Amino acid sequence: MNKHAFNDNYFLGLCRDQIQLKLGWGDSASWSNQDFLTLSEKILDVTGIRLSGTTLKRIWGKVRYDSIPNTSTLNALAQYLGYESWLAFRNNNRPAQSPATTETVAPIPSQGKHSKHSKLLKIGIWTGLLFVVLLIISFVYDPAIGKISKEDVERTLFVSKKVVSGVPNTVVFNYDVRHLPGNDFMIQQYWDARKRFRIEKSQQEATSIYYYPGYRRAKLLVGGQIIKEHDIHIKSVGWLATIENEDVPRYLLKDEVVKNGQLTVSETVAQEINVSPGPPKWLSYHYVEDFEGLDADNLVFEAALKNTYEKGDGVCKNTRVLLLATEGAAIIPLSALGCTGDIGIMFNDQYLGGKRHDLSAFGYKHGDWHILRCEIKNKQVGLFLNGSPVYELAYNESLGELAGMRFKFIGAGAVKYVKIWDKNEKLVFEEKFKN
Repeated sequence: MNKHAFNDNYFLGLCRDQIQLKLGWGDSASWSNQDFLTLSEKILDVTGIRLSGTTLKRIWGKVRYDSIPNTSTLNALAQYLGYESWLAFRNNNRPAQSPATTETVAPIPSQGKHSKHSKLLKIGIWTGLLFVVLLIISFVYDPAIGKISKEDVERTLFVSKKVVSGVPNTVVFNYDVRHLPGNDFMIQQYWDARKRFRIEKSQQEATSIYYYPGYRRAKLLVGGQIIKEHDIHIKSVGWLATIENEDVPRYLLKDEVVKNGQLTVSETVAQEINVSPGPPKWLSYHYVEDFEGLDADNLVFEAALKNTYEKGDGVCKNTRVLLLATEGAAIIPLSALGCTGDIGIMFNDQYLGGKRHDLSAFGYKHGDWHILRCEIKNKQVGLFLNGSPVYELAYNESLGELAGMRFKFIGAGAVKYVKIWDKNEKLVFEEKFKN
């Protein structure tokens, strides 16, 4: 390995450590596939650059890959940490250097009194560094990490029950961690690490509110380490319309949603959205129910939809169709033709961004109905728009069983119908939105 490669490996390790510290998700050894997809989204939000979940798993050693990432990938990682570029990250995180070169240099031996002072200075520096390292460890280390036996995990109780059938829904968690070492215990609602809350070791009950329907995987963490998980299916109880806010969504009432040959919002809501100050919010239609074991890796999904937002701040007319499943999700985007550089397609472990792939076929004319069709057969995907094939891709990690769907429109939008066929081409779901 050449000197440059060795240096990049060294700095890549520092970069991973700093990102893990920034995220606060605990040891990366316990990160799931969804955690890497979430990190991908976070890097995109900060840098405008999409690194796929697979790329991130290679960087973190989850997938064997012996090469150093390319420059654009390294730049994205550095920019996520607040540096201008990978070079800036390297220059700001070097060990002792000579001012005349960017490479680490060995100190020149000195003699006598100066040598003694040099040694004392080195001892002082290393003592200070050791103190800083111990201080950091004292904040992030919990004695529970790495000391939990398989038997202790099996003895650990972690179950839940829903208070109601729809949303918002308070979920009651029953747990017993009294036999486990350490004092850092948390429950995480689902993949988003921001949705963690601390629980008391001496208690055996805690609650948390879920505001959106979906198929969630709750996690019990000890010292940042996930030791138990279970699924929670938060149903929508039919079609549910929401306007997204930072924490608590606005639920649209029955008389604010129109179901007369299409699913849309009333004129009153449309006017409210168009005149509201600030950037447009996402209007979402949710349908999260029991699809009786429908294989999400082998189905055909079809829907007619359009974006109806008229205000200029929603010029891109961004629209997303999400297929929610027990082991992951798929996102199919549409937008105004001139904005397709900022959209992206996701099927579990596969992400294709408009900055590196030509997704112009997903651009559409505003105001028209568009028929989106998704054919999945053994994880091979064919996407069609208005009867024409527009994209093909394949993914590796199973979606599991279908758990729901979500239509998202920046500003406002409408859906005319939805149809789903199973792997035997049998129509198993149809919605025409009649009153």
